[in-house]
Amino acid sequence: MRIVLSLLFIFCLPASVTAIEKSSSMATQLAEHYLKSFTEAVVPLPKVHEIKKSKIPDITIFDIHLSLKGERSAVFNEIFAKSNYYQQQYNKVGNVLNKYAWSDLHLFCGTATTPAYHFLSRINKTVTVLGEGAFASLLAAPVANLEALTRRQRLISFLCKNTQLYNNLRGELQNYKASERAMLSFWTEIDPLYAEEYNKYLTKLFYTPSAALNKRARTLQKRKVLVRDIWDIYSNYMWYPVVLGLPITELAYQMGSKLSRGAFYRNRYWMYLPIYNLYYLTKTIRDMKPRPDASLIFLEYIQPSIVTIYSFWQYYKAYHNYKEYAGVLSNLALRMADLQTFLITLKKINALVQQNPALEALYGSQLGPIRLLLARAHEPSEVGNCVI
Repeated sequence: MRIVLSLLFIFCLPASVTAIEKSSSMATQLAEHYLKSFTEAVVPLPKVHEIKKSKIPDITIFDIHLSLKGERSAVFNEIFAKSNYYQQQYNKVGNVLNKYAWSDLHLFCGTATTPAYHFLSRINKTVTVLGEGAFASLLAAPVANLEALTRRQRLISFLCKNTQLYNNLRGELQNYKASERAMLSFWTEIDPLYAEEYNKYLTKLFYTPSAALNKRARTLQKRKVLVRDIWDIYSNYMWYPVVLGLPITELAYQMGSKLSRGAFYRNRYWMYLPIYNLYYLTKTIRDMKPRPDASLIFLEYIQPSIVTIYSFWQYYKAYHNYKEYAGVLSNLALRMADLQTFLITLKKINALVQQNPALEALYGSQLGPIRLLLARAHEPSEVGNCVI
């Protein structure tokens, strides 16, 4: 999460980001004004008792309850407000405009009857919510430094003249846009991944009691294979043919069978084999004849029936566990794919900048932290490698 926090500013702020404990007054004040312009109803969150009644695997972690207002709140109050760089830039430019000027000029919120009609809404052409937040910050704290303004003019002029390059950059941001809501949801308390019941479910199935071991991908993978794959899935298929079938068949043979061991196994062991035991039971019932010996009736009819019925229950449990665990892990992988999309977008934008010497000269220096991260992307770590 810390890495992602620093990465997000590729779309808005040009330097590295670190978290601070004290909230940025600039970001929080701007959020207070701008969020008033969003009046849409927020989708209600599921209640706790409703979550407990639902089966955890059926709870979709893609159901992001994040409104347009919630997205902007996450950007200003959770990301910008905790950025050292953001506050430093505001302190540099000074209070050219204050919150009263924002209100008088209707920069971020309109009148009481038309709150969505304001200056930012008329000129905003940004693709991402992060870009929108950065653009709003530029309006809230305009720069009076001639050198900084000239540098911005050169970059804008260059992109206006090179429309194909501009469209390529914008296209990469559009690809990321589909994942942005899910990404911003990570900075909220209402993300489905943070639900208490869901966390308990994942902890019980896939994690260990040790926080240190939970950071090691190899340990978690070993636990998954041994406990979830072998014990919960494969063992249900192997329980009857291996664990019960062989000892019980041998014990029955030792109790005084007149047949040879091979003949006895060919006659009795089939009832413990998956699927085939259904054929064995059907054949036995079809060939059923009156027998005076009650023990033979049990051995020939009742026991195969019990074994067949219960073995099919074991097979169903194994299949159910497989579908459940596969669904949970697949959903987690798809949520992590949003982060992967973000990193891929960074890589492609960086490549576009590097491939154009003029753009590299104008904007390349702003990508230093991003390039440092991309250079370390394939370094091994305790939780695995970041492959992009």
